Amino acid sequence: MIGKHHKGAILTLVDRKSLYVHIGETRVSSKTISHCIERCITDQGIATYFADAYRSNQRARNENTNGLIRQYLPKSSSFDHMTQERIQEIENALNHRPRKSLGWRLLVK
Repeated sequence: MIGKHHKGAILTLVDRKSLYVHIGETRVSSKTISHCIERCITDQGIATYFADAYRSNQRARNENTNGLIRQYLPKSSSFDHMTQERIQEIENALNHRPRKSLGWRLLVK
């Protein structure tokens, strides 16, 4: 997710099946693909898949999740003063939210 005035970015990862959300522990300093891959490996240590450039249809789950995150961080938000505690609060709220596509079950109990 890109911050206000295209400054700053937060890395978001979404599991395709469980819809579990992980928001990168720190703000991404660079928006290049190599930097994002490095952050994914550091954060998760698991296989991570990236969509092809300009193929947003391959990113439907992630784009939907970013829309849910925007309820907490509107597009006018700056990530400059974002704390790890606030990021964790948002991640917990999303992971404890019932989802229609999961039959309204909670992700984490």
